[in-house]
Amino acid sequence: MSLTLVDLSLLIPLVKQELGVLNGLAKGQDHQLAQDASELSALYRQTAEKLKEEYQTLWWEGSDFPSYETLIREL
Repeated sequence: MSLTLVDLSLLIPLVKQELGVLNGLAKGQDHQLAQDASELSALYRQTAEKLKEEYQTLWWEGSDFPSYETLIREL
């Protein structure tokens, strides 16, 4: 299965938003929840990096999509 810029432009913000939630939980008072969130956050960061690389590979100047930097800045 290959992802398109449309797919990536929808997925990247969702993953970034979820990373924010996980980071908040990782800093929480519940030790077990914080540990679980921290571990899951690492997987999300790996996925976010893969999505970034794929987006940057597919994106071109003049496409109808924002650059990666603009895409994540708008979040």
